[in-house]
Amino acid sequence: MTTLDKAQKGQVIKISSIDNPDIKTQAIRLGIGEGEVVTCREIIPAGPVVICKCKQEVAIGRQLARKIGIEPVALPLNKCASCMVADAKTPQRAQAVSHKI
Repeated sequence: MTTLDKAQKGQVIKISSIDNPDIKTQAIRLGIGEGEVVTCREIIPAGPVVICKCKQEVAIGRQLARKIGIEPVALPLNKCASCMVADAKTPQRAQAVSHKI
């Protein structure tokens, strides 16, 4: 299992496991739970891992990041990964089409 501290900048990831109940509670308070898709925005040398979820950036300390399991997700990076997942779940509105006879 790969952990959040091993993520690469720009990588789209899914939070696969948070085993410690205290850490899970902290993560949920930040809006991050198991199954969430996020983007790794930045990895600060000897500092936190910055992730993005729905235009919200959250800095997670390295020790905490080592306890969060992740798996890579293959999605294009033209917008926030979690927003793309939300868009995919939202039914598309039909567009009006005009026909000339």
